Amino acid sequence: MSTSTPYRVAVIGAGSIAKWSHIPGFQRLPNCEVVAVCDVNETRARELADSLNVPRTYGDYRLMLNEMRPDIVVVATPNAFHAAMSTAALEAGAHVLCEK
Repeated sequence: MSTSTPYRVAVIGAGSIAKWSHIPGFQRLPNCEVVAVCDVNETRARELADSLNVPRTYGDYRLMLNEMRPDIVVVATPNAFHAAMSTAALEAGAHVLCEK
């Protein structure tokens, strides 16, 4: 078994694609740990996080990036927000998977 630290994954957007695809997919990987879910609707983020055992939630992606320092960020939000969120995640040093 590897002793390396798992990649820390954070998801921006708490919709269906995050719930049924991105989070469970990363959780199946032995070298990844989903550490946070962010959504402007914090209640929705908390419900999703609770249902999938993700430890942290945020309502502001910039705060999440600053506090969590994820290695990988999934941007699963409406298209209009992709550029700003992806750019912020890249500038924070994360690899980005942008939905669409």
